[in-house]
Amino acid sequence: MQFVDAEDWPEIVGVPSGWRMRRRALKAEAAFAAACSDAGLLLDDDGSRPADLVVEHDALFARIAARGWLGLAEGFMAGEFVAPDLVFVLKRLIAGGYRPLGRREGRGFAVGPAVVDIPRELAVLSSPRGVEVPQLHGGMFASGVSTTSRVDVAGVAVDRTVMGAPVGVCREDLVDAQARTLEFLLDAGRVGRGSRVVHMPATHAGVAAYAVDRGFSVDALCASDESADDVANYRLSLPPASRRRVSVEDISGAYPGPSVWQPGWRGGFDAAVSVDVFDKLGADRAKYVASIDSMVARGGRAVLSTLVSRAAAAHGASRSAVHPALSVIAQYLWPGFQPPTIEQIHEVVSEHSSLSVVAEAHYGAHVELSVRLQREFFEGCLREAAAAGYDAVFRRLWFFYLCVLEACLSAGELDAAVLTLARRSRQS
Repeated sequence: MQFVDAEDWPEIVGVPSGWRMRRRALKAEAAFAAACSDAGLLLDDDGSRPADLVVEHDALFARIAARGWLGLAEGFMAGEFVAPDLVFVLKRLIAGGYRPLGRREGRGFAVGPAVVDIPRELAVLSSPRGVEVPQLHGGMFASGVSTTSRVDVAGVAVDRTVMGAPVGVCREDLVDAQARTLEFLLDAGRVGRGSRVVHMPATHAGVAAYAVDRGFSVDALCASDESADDVANYRLSLPPASRRRVSVEDISGAYPGPSVWQPGWRGGFDAAVSVDVFDKLGADRAKYVASIDSMVARGGRAVLSTLVSRAAAAHGASRSAVHPALSVIAQYLWPGFQPPTIEQIHEVVSEHSSLSVVAEAHYGAHVELSVRLQREFFEGCLREAAAAGYDAVFRRLWFFYLCVLEACLSAGELDAAVLTLARRSRQS
C-alpha cells in the first residue's frame, strides 16, 4: 500500500482490522464466493475459461464486511482484485442480488452546496481526441425505435416516449449523439431564434455552442470558477458579433443564492436547460426546482436530463431507491449523487414549483452505450491521465465509476430521461 497517499486516500490506506473484523471478513469472503458462484463467475481458472475475477489480497473481504458494496469498490481502488471485464462482473453480481451488509455504506446527502462539476480533463480523457467541447453527458444515437404513449401521473397527462436500443453504433458516433441530446433538450424547450435561455448550472459550453446557429441568447450560470472559465474561453473563441449571445456568470453552486441573484433573472427566460445535474443535487433538488420556476417566464418551459433510479419499481418501495453498488459515486465524486425515481421527480416539481412534468423521454439504452464508449476512451488514455496528475487510485476510481454506471443501466437499476416542464394551468 506504499503507493497510496494516506492524506488523499485515508479510507483506502486504512484497512478495517481487529479480531471481530477477522470473523466478519471470513463470513464476507464466504458470502462473496457464493454470490460469484450463483452468478456464474469464476474466481479461479478452471481450465475451461479464464477467471472472471482474481482476488489479489484478502483485505478486500474486511472492506466488504465493513462497508458493503462501497468496500468492494474501495478494494478495486486499492488494487485488491482485478477483473478482465469489470462491467460483466458487476452486472452479474447486481443482477444476482448480491447485497453485502456492511455497517457503513458511505455518506448520505451532503450538507452545503451540491457539487455538480466535472473536471475538464476527465471529460477530455473520456472523449474522442480533438473534441472542441468535451462533455460527459449521455448521447442519443440516430438508431433505435421509439414508442410514445400518453399516461396519467397525479392527474397530469404526460407524453412518455421510450427510445429503443441503438444499433450499428461505432465509437466515432459518440460526439454526434451527445450533440443530438442537446438538440433534443432545446427542441423540447421550444428554443428558437430570439429565445432567451438559461443553462443552469453550465458545466460545459455545449448549450452555448448552439446559440449562434439557432439565433438564441444563453445565460450560462456556472457552478464553479473552473466551469465559468471554460465557458468564458469558448465565448472568446466566437466572432465578436456572436459573443453577445453568450453571457457567463459564476454562481458558485447549482442555483443562484441571494448574494449572486440578479433581478433580470426573475421570469426573464423563455427556457431553462439542465444537463445531467439533477441526479447530483441530493437535498438541493427542491431549491433547484424552485429556482428554475422563478426564472422561467409565463409560457416558458424547463427541460432537464437526468439519471433515474428504477430500483423502487424493480424491488418495491421498501427497498432503497438507489442500488448500493452506486455508493462509491457519492462517497468520492459527487456527494449529492442520488438518482431520483420518476415519481420523486414529479413530486418535487409539483410541491416546489408552479410547473408540471408534461413529457418524458426515456433513453437509458442510449446512455448505457454512451458510458461504454466513454469507458473505452478512458481506458485508452490511462497514460495521459497519469500525466495529467491523476494517481493510480483515482484512475481506478474513475474506471470503476464508468463500469458500475454501465452495469446498473444494463441491469435495469438505472434509466435516463429527459423531462419537459411547463407551467400548470390555473385549473390544475
